Amino acid sequence: MFSTNFGQTWVTNLTPFSSFAGGPMACSQDGTHWAADIDGELCTAYWPPSLTVQLCGANLAVSWPAPSSGLVLQENSDISTTNWVNVPVLPAVSNYQNRVFIPATNATAYFRLATVPF
Repeated sequence: MFSTNFGQTWVTNLTPFSSFAGGPMACSQDGTHWAADIDGELCTAYWPPSLTVQLCGANLAVSWPAPSSGLVLQENSDISTTNWVNVPVLPAVSNYQNRVFIPATNATAYFRLATVPF
């Protein structure tokens, strides 16, 4: 089975994996965690979702796939430092996307998704 919309719907069609010579495989609902049986070994992979930033009027619209559990949006004005802080705005979910609106300024801003510590 595979999903093209981050696990919201699934299709039983192995054509995209026809060249895969291993055994069963599975992925998390958000499509970021994968596990497969390759020649009797359990192999796992993690692909963090990517961010999209767009200017939307007087705001920046920062979005990433939903659901994306265990992640928090952070920002930093200087990418060479470790001064990342959590964005204080909670995301709204629409069309399988988390979206946060942040007032646009003339200041430089960098964004990332970070895992939430347990």
